[in-house]
Amino acid sequence: MRNVDKENKARRVHILRDNVARKIAAGEVIDRPFSVVRELIDNSLDAKSSEISLSIENGGMSRIRVVDNGSGMTREDLELCFLPHATSKIDDVEDIYTISTLGFRGEALSAISTCSQLEITSAVPEAPYGHRLVVHGGKLISLEEFKSKQGTIVDISSLFYNMPGRKKFLKSISGESSKCTSTFIEKTLPFPEVLFKLTTNEKMKLMLPPATLLKRVVTVFRDLAPEHAFEYITDSGDGFSIDIVAARPEIQKKDKRYIQIFINKRRVFEYACIQAVEYGFSGYIPGNNHPVACVFITIDPALVDFNIHPAKKECKIRILPQIHQCIVSMIKSFVNKFSITTATPGMSYHEQTNQPFFSESSFKKAVKEPSYTYPSLHDQKTGITSPLTHPEIGTEADTTSHQPLYLGQVFGLFLVVEYNDNIYIIDQHAAHERLLYEELKRKPPVMQELLFPVSFDVTEKEAEHITQLLPSLLKQGISIEKAGHCCYEITALPAHFQSIDSKEIVIFLKTSAGQVDKLDHQLNSMAACRNAIKDGDTIDHLTAENLIHRVFQLENARCPHGRPIWHVISKDQLFKFMGRT
Repeated sequence: MRNVDKENKARRVHILRDNVARKIAAGEVIDRPFSVVRELIDNSLDAKSSEISLSIENGGMSRIRVVDNGSGMTREDLELCFLPHATSKIDDVEDIYTISTLGFRGEALSAISTCSQLEITSAVPEAPYGHRLVVHGGKLISLEEFKSKQGTIVDISSLFYNMPGRKKFLKSISGESSKCTSTFIEKTLPFPEVLFKLTTNEKMKLMLPPATLLKRVVTVFRDLAPEHAFEYITDSGDGFSIDIVAARPEIQKKDKRYIQIFINKRRVFEYACIQAVEYGFSGYIPGNNHPVACVFITIDPALVDFNIHPAKKECKIRILPQIHQCIVSMIKSFVNKFSITTATPGMSYHEQTNQPFFSESSFKKAVKEPSYTYPSLHDQKTGITSPLTHPEIGTEADTTSHQPLYLGQVFGLFLVVEYNDNIYIIDQHAAHERLLYEELKRKPPVMQELLFPVSFDVTEKEAEHITQLLPSLLKQGISIEKAGHCCYEITALPAHFQSIDSKEIVIFLKTSAGQVDKLDHQLNSMAACRNAIKDGDTIDHLTAENLIHRVFQLENARCPHGRPIWHVISKDQLFKFMGRT
């Protein structure tokens, strides 16, 4: 009977006791030590600090200490700072929509004080003394005068000592320490003018002196690539400006964590901006790899709303399409002027950077045009002009030393070429793929009606996206008609799509829905890949020479998916490898 009464009582609406409600709120804002680090550094930055030091012990579970030289707090400030909704950042609801500080909710210190033992020592400029506040589990222990320099010291110990349920879900000490470190680094990037120090278990781990934005990013990512592999670019639009520090395309990662987006100096997870960076690098980075880029967007506060996520990790942007377009344009301008890396097998990237970077455009100028020409053989079936036709017999080629010398094919895939004290190893599939891709971009598609239309079902969301894409698809030679509720038919395809299975085209249409700006590139890349010569295809000597000369005239020596077309080994490198230096 007692259990029944207890269950019935639990279902009735009642007001939670204040100490229970505050612990629940604390768990929402502060769930792990890195949350404390995030909120405390935000407060120090909002206080206009020029020096900020973070110390953590045992992954932050034993102690977190942040010291700054900011504006400090008075006794009156300290009396209120740990209470719920106490803030100096806003006064009324309208201020939320024009916020320029990192914090504004008035939740952080209250939440931290509820689940830890909190001590704050602070002094304002020119004050004869400061004050020290001590709060344990949300309860005021003491507030007294204390000798202190200008600025604030926040000391957090015994995190979650009164919330054992929360402690059970913490990671290992090393895991929590790593997360605190990454949060600290994340906060340092958009504030290069501030001196940051990180100490872990009483050992100095990192110091970042004031620097330029480029230098700060390079220092933080120094293990990824040398300084000269990064570049700073900037642009602006109506109501916003964008600064980007990006690594050249050779610097690639298997995940997207090194694409970091900052809006008004907050790290946010804005998919549209991440997608804009990836699209800007498309054609220069192979599939399943991702670039390294930090994007710092400054927006008029009236055009962005951060009041949708407790940790301000998400936001709503009124001018997102304009920002997306600007990022794409900036990245494309950046990558277009870089060549592929002349890497050497077995060497690290740091060793490779001592080697020259060969520019496709400069190599185009260096290689003289052959004195003979290559007539095209137009394929009536696919509509593609083949770049692999033989040269006219009867016209002698220029056999001077300035011409590439084709040595042969290896492994049924690579063409070996000697030119000017370098050995070029050319991927025949990637080379042919790029040539076909350029051909498809130049010429309008040859549309062919299908004798038997291809029917496919879609979800309502997919149907909505495909309807929006119909005009763009038609320009690409793909005609699609509605055949019923959530059912479509492909009635015509470009001639060069004849080699692609219809099921693959349907999958592409479903998964690429909504990405209009990628459509041309993706479709042409798919067709070029399917029609190019494959790994294992043996080609004769004249066809190989034709391919080689055409490849050396390309502006972009990468296949449409971003893989390099050639790899270079210099004579000096080869001699050194063979011990003949």
